[in-house]
Amino acid sequence: MPVPMPAHRCQLLPAPWHGVHGVLTDSARHFGRHVHYTFGIGLLERGGQRSASGCGEVEARAGDLLAHNPGEVHDGRPLQGAPRRWWMLHLEPDQLARWGGTEAAADAIELTRPVLQDARLHEALQSLFGRLLQWHRQPSLPAAQALACDEALARCCSRLL
Repeated sequence: MPVPMPAHRCQLLPAPWHGVHGVLTDSARHFGRHVHYTFGIGLLERGGQRSASGCGEVEARAGDLLAHNPGEVHDGRPLQGAPRRWWMLHLEPDQLARWGGTEAAADAIELTRPVLQDARLHEALQSLFGRLLQWHRQPSLPAAQALACDEALARCCSRLL
């Protein structure tokens, strides 16, 4: 009898900005080593995972924030095989610099902690992901709601930097 694949669901959340997208993942799968060519900042909502990072092996649990740099080799393994749920925001390097309000060149930016705890960034990410879901359901948002999306992204990027 074949072994069933672990539970896995992934939803791409396009964003109203070029070079930015969100992903919502529910998964018990092990993700082998890979890279993204974007900055990633995410929120582990449920469960936990162990992963390789540019700083070595790290462990994250529900409520922790996850981060990776463009081209950084990482993986993801659920703790005790239990499903985990996380949101990730992927930003092309120039977009993080732009929305973060920094004069630094995009290639000079480096996220130094793959797992972090920051209550204000956590709150900003929750707000941003809520707004992305709303925009995903209704792409032609009224101007005030579109401005709120922009503000949420700028708040996340500036707090991250």
